[in-house]
Amino acid sequence: MERNRSIKVEFDKEQYDVLTGLLNDIENRIENGLNVDSEINEFNRIGEKPDFYDFDHMISYHSYTDEDSFIKAILLPKPYKIENITEEEVLMILNLANENGDVESVFDYYLNLLKNSIQKNKALAILNNNLSKIDKTLFLKLKELVEECLLDDKTNTSSVIRL
Repeated sequence: MERNRSIKVEFDKEQYDVLTGLLNDIENRIENGLNVDSEINEFNRIGEKPDFYDFDHMISYHSYTDEDSFIKAILLPKPYKIENITEEEVLMILNLANENGDVESVFDYYLNLLKNSIQKNKALAILNNNLSKIDKTLFLKLKELVEECLLDDKTNTSSVIRL
């Protein structure tokens, strides 16, 4: 990991507020049958991710997420790989995921950060050694990711973590 890079994601409130207002404007324009191409382009520009969202996302996001998660998704950095991740960093990421469990895009960011950074054997050892420190609800939510991350390379079968 670039050790000067913070693991915790901070959102710029002003940028978030601008996107909230713009999203509301886009939704109102869609309801009135108006073109929203330039507004969607502006939304993506502010989020610094060209082509991140399109018209279909704007009209359907309520069916799969909430406004907060939708806006934060465009503001999140790309999950990176933390080289030589430490046990403390793994536990910090799990804790941050737990703290942000109500915001799907942020929760997913932390899980992908972990997925990009940890090897199977190290993950198993850390999880097994620290199960008492990991919230059981978080563990259940992590199960899907754990299964994906901890596939046995040779047999494509998952490892078992005992609770």
